[in-house]
Amino acid sequence: MTAAEDGKGRSRPRLAGPQPPKVICVDPRLTPVARAATVHLAPKPGTNVALMNGLLHEIVENGWIDQQ
Repeated sequence: MTAAEDGKGRSRPRLAGPQPPKVICVDPRLTPVARAATVHLAPKPGTNVALMNGLLHEIVENGWIDQQ
């Protein structure tokens, strides 16, 4: 179950509201959340570590971390 699903495979209502949040979904399957997402990344098997490393690199390089 993802953080944006209610356990029954349904997207939470906030994804379909008048001002839906920007959502990035990382899932190889085209789930309801993936359909509603702003960006859907469907990694191929074995590429999840490369994706994670790339995202972490961007976070560190852009200073999007808590320095405390």
